[in-house]
Amino acid sequence: MNALDLKVLHLLNGFVNHWPRFDDLVVFIADAHLVKGGVIALLLWWAWFSQVPRARDKVLCGLMGGFLALAIARVMAHLLPFRIRPVVDPTLDLHRAPGLYDALVEHWGSAFPSDHAALFVPLCVALWVISRPVGAFALAHTAVIILLPRVYLGLHRPSDLLGGAAVGILAFTAVWVWPTRDRVVRALLGWERRRPAFFYPLLFLFIFELTEVFLSFRFGLALLRRLLGLSAG
Repeated sequence: MNALDLKVLHLLNGFVNHWPRFDDLVVFIADAHLVKGGVIALLLWWAWFSQVPRARDKVLCGLMGGFLALAIARVMAHLLPFRIRPVVDPTLDLHRAPGLYDALVEHWGSAFPSDHAALFVPLCVALWVISRPVGAFALAHTAVIILLPRVYLGLHRPSDLLGGAAVGILAFTAVWVWPTRDRVVRALLGWERRRPAFFYPLLFLFIFELTEVFLSFRFGLALLRRLLGLSAG
């Protein structure tokens, strides 16, 4: 771990257990998808129905970039050397907020790169290219409400967040410069015009899953694997 990680971790985590009510609030925010991704989802829906030229193209690019970044982050977490969550690293001696339950800390394994940073940063970039004030608000919300509590609670190091953000920016850029991007976007928008009764429920479901970092989908897959394993046994 680099010196900056240690300095920032101990600076922020040093406040844990000083104000129990504040700690409870931070733990709630860290696990409240409506407070975190729900706000970004509202902004995406605003952008979709706004009158900004080509806003829907940019929203779709942001959604594709976010999904790609999340997929890359999960692959990296599995392929790179395991990185323990700081709060359960005995060498760091960090404070643990009383309401921080084990599943929130340990369930998703390696801490690098941050899924949340990888996913939400490209969504914010998409909102930025649609409207700078809205994008600035989205970035501030992501930094303060989504990412900062994860360092405060010891769920991530700053470098985990920076790594995830870099993955997100690169993924959005890859989608943005993708030679067939316009063709894919036009196909999706054509489907929206022809089959709105199918398009919008699926878009809602996709945005919902994105804003909760595909947790429902992951839990479903984990349950299916266990069921298949039991059946095979």
